[in-house]
Amino acid sequence: MPKLTVVMPSLNVEKYIRKCVDSVLGQSLRDIEVLAIDAGSTDGTLDILMDYEKKDKRFKVILSDRKSYGYQVNLGLCQASGDYIWIVETDDVVADDAFETLYMQAVSSDADYVKGRGMFFADLGNGSIWEHPIWPPILNPELFGVVIAPCNMAGLIRLDIFLWTGLYKREFLKNIRLNETPGAAYQDQGFLFQTISTAKRAVYINRFVYHYRQDNSRSSIFNPNGFRYFVGEYPFIKKFLQGKDKEWEEIYYIRMFNQCMGRFDCMLPEEQFWSSAAGDINTLRKWISNAVSEGKIVPEHLDDENRTLLEMFIRSPYELYLRKLKCFSGKACLVRSLYHIVEGRDVVIFGCGSYGKFAHALLQSNGRCHIAAFADNNGGMDGMYLQGIEVMLPHKAVERFKDALYVITLGVKNSEKVVEQLAKMGIAWEMMYPFRVDMDMQLFRI
Repeated sequence: MPKLTVVMPSLNVEKYIRKCVDSVLGQSLRDIEVLAIDAGSTDGTLDILMDYEKKDKRFKVILSDRKSYGYQVNLGLCQASGDYIWIVETDDVVADDAFETLYMQAVSSDADYVKGRGMFFADLGNGSIWEHPIWPPILNPELFGVVIAPCNMAGLIRLDIFLWTGLYKREFLKNIRLNETPGAAYQDQGFLFQTISTAKRAVYINRFVYHYRQDNSRSSIFNPNGFRYFVGEYPFIKKFLQGKDKEWEEIYYIRMFNQCMGRFDCMLPEEQFWSSAAGDINTLRKWISNAVSEGKIVPEHLDDENRTLLEMFIRSPYELYLRKLKCFSGKACLVRSLYHIVEGRDVVIFGCGSYGKFAHALLQSNGRCHIAAFADNNGGMDGMYLQGIEVMLPHKAVERFKDALYVITLGVKNSEKVVEQLAKMGIAWEMMYPFRVDMDMQLFRI
């Protein structure tokens, strides 16, 4: 019996599948079985999986006769023989020693499940990777590494929103299954409600164990049918909360509302309201409106921004869309202006913080310029490489790239200081472009 079974549902992920499987088979924990459940891939994914099956006896391919993520995962859960189970999305990547780290924690604590943290990432196409932590952390710092009882902590479901950041005891999952609706979006939500609402022993560790891809344009989260999946998933969830106290019911509706807001965000790069989803959006609006009327959502429990969004959603989903679009369009305008300014140029990005790394990721994914270097006043970073690009002190960057455009990714006051600094080094003001935009994942799609 293996220590861990890895369940990997797949469908047409040829571009990403090798990197994902290699991250699983290359784990420091060797005593594993891998069940790859393919739902009829036509792009070469299945051939790749079959090749892995021939080369590694731990790897097994299972053919699914239904294109349903929930059905695929359930097939894997039924055939799993490991003490613990980890579900991995086949366009993502698992950290090198994640299995061993969480398995040892699970055994020592006798936990129903153990989870770490996730990291957004995008492949920049030059052999380098952009990464950014998925915020916020799931727990207060003092609770990391401590055995907790999720069944008594309804608020966890607002922050623990991914099933793939950890492993679950197989015995714990024996009566837990995913909804088997068509498609590949949001069936994990029922799984999360079931596991969190029933687990008596769980551990969360403050360590990044999973890398969640952001550059797959075919991801199911961008599908307008997502609202239809919500309408199918939430009644499935509700039956598992029968007999739970009122707090769980409010969390149920708040989670529904938050996911609706996430779906609205997915519309924004196209600058078009998904009219085909209007009926499903209205169904969700009615459910949430009734929840407010019946006291199952207390608006005062939300912060000011979410309370405003809730009121707008109930009043007019289209009005809400326009409000979100206005905010997003401001950020998108800044990014498009940047793309226009840098067209065909050599670019030096000034600033190695999160905003600098995000600006680099946007520019690299857009492919309209050449990123020559990062520049930073932090001497400790001189000569290092960040996302595959060399970091230099400003005077070194200016010596080597006198004619480059300098994109400054610092706050207003620091940007002003850098403009003065670069001007003294001979860089013309028109060759400096202050740029700072919030890290919105949807900006990768414009």
